[in-house]
Amino acid sequence: MKGRQLAPHPVVAAYPPKLYHGLAAVRRRLGVPLYVTGGTVRDWLIGRVSHDIDITADADPGQCARIYAAAAGGTVVPLDEEHGIVRVAGDPDVDFCRFRAASLAADLHSRDFTVNALALPVGSDGRFAVEGGVIDPTGGVADLKAGRIRMTSVQALEEDPLRLLRAFRFLAVLAMEIEAGTERAIRERAHLLARPAGERIAAELDALLCGQSSGAALRAMQACGVLAVVLPEVAAGGGCRQPASHHLDVLGHSIEAVEQMTRLCREPTGAFAPSAFTGHLASYVTVAANRVALLWAALLHDIGKPLTCGQKAGGRITFYNHDNAALPAIAAIAHRLRWGRRQKERISRLVQRHMWPFHLCNVIRRQPVSGRAVLRLARKMEDDLAGLFLLAMADSLAGQGPGKPADCEERLVALYDEVMRQYEQRIRSVLKGPRLVTGHDLIARFGLTPGPRFKEILNGVASAQAAGEVSDRREALAWVARFLAEERRKG
Repeated sequence: MKGRQLAPHPVVAAYPPKLYHGLAAVRRRLGVPLYVTGGTVRDWLIGRVSHDIDITADADPGQCARIYAAAAGGTVVPLDEEHGIVRVAGDPDVDFCRFRAASLAADLHSRDFTVNALALPVGSDGRFAVEGGVIDPTGGVADLKAGRIRMTSVQALEEDPLRLLRAFRFLAVLAMEIEAGTERAIRERAHLLARPAGERIAAELDALLCGQSSGAALRAMQACGVLAVVLPEVAAGGGCRQPASHHLDVLGHSIEAVEQMTRLCREPTGAFAPSAFTGHLASYVTVAANRVALLWAALLHDIGKPLTCGQKAGGRITFYNHDNAALPAIAAIAHRLRWGRRQKERISRLVQRHMWPFHLCNVIRRQPVSGRAVLRLARKMEDDLAGLFLLAMADSLAGQGPGKPADCEERLVALYDEVMRQYEQRIRSVLKGPRLVTGHDLIARFGLTPGPRFKEILNGVASAQAAGEVSDRREALAWVARFLAEERRKG
């Protein structure tokens, strides 16, 4: 970012005519100046097309939104009643807000950071008056050129403590640095981050983790004491030493795993290049919710280690059962951040199973991985089988100690290839296709009464199918007959 030339003109012209038509209608009907403000202008200056246009005016936001929607189309949605923000959902979304202070300059001075305290006038034709230059009362353009995040005032941070966390989100997303005075002010006020609602903190952390400089942001959060407030379970890994296979403590390793996951999400096929099934990985990471779950899992995968740290004779460090020990901590984070059930379950599942690929890598040194093992893994992971291998790869790449096996990543790729080969050949049909034997068959053909035994028998058929022991309905029914005969013999 440093020394970058700023030029809003190309991206400002990238919007559909209906946007300008709608804004011109608002100006004409209300007779008040309109200004594009905040992050919209910032994004334009660094060459990004913003899909959210923020408009500030000395007028009722609801009235502005209704006039705009009538002229340009879109749906009027009250967005933030506390701050009086009304959105017209469309392409792009347009948010209308009243001045937060007595004037535009005062409004901009009240914002969080100088790079967001920017404005451009809207002309009478609804277009953005870039020729006159950006309105910049706090020096935001110079800070943007320098790649510097600087607060507008200490009061602005204290009015909404979430802004303390937002500084690190900008660091992650925009690859900027936090100015020394701002960093000091954040450090002194980190405790205030206990106040904002959990879902607001969650939204900032989601965006931060998805940023290309998320690792730098997390390290800065730790240095400022912010990580200990918003994610104490993660911060607890600082200073927690690891075995010789690792070169970093638990916190450093977790942050490095996030950085490796960021690279894998950007280009998943590289680390798995010899595999014939890289397409599954590439498809998986195209889904935004999958990427968010992976990045959270990378950050949280070892939070059970400080809780399970021990030593064996000779000083070898151990973390027995740290994958399961992480689950209560994840539940606490999920409750605090107001995660939905689906997100909590996915992240918990990925963290709880993150060691399975490494255990299976040890198994296949001695014998081939069985169809039953692949079926069990696929059942546990549901739609996140590809995600589990991406997490294992990020974990492996983040540990580069002298005691690490030299072929660790190569064995992970070989295991992934074998698991996916079996999945495509047999396991997919077991999980997704029609059952070879049903509960109705157990009643009609074998005279069984519905109960817990049904699940045991049907799962047994599926396991036999995964192992290649049965391949059609006739063989499956014969398997059930043998199972019941053996059960009677033992009984």
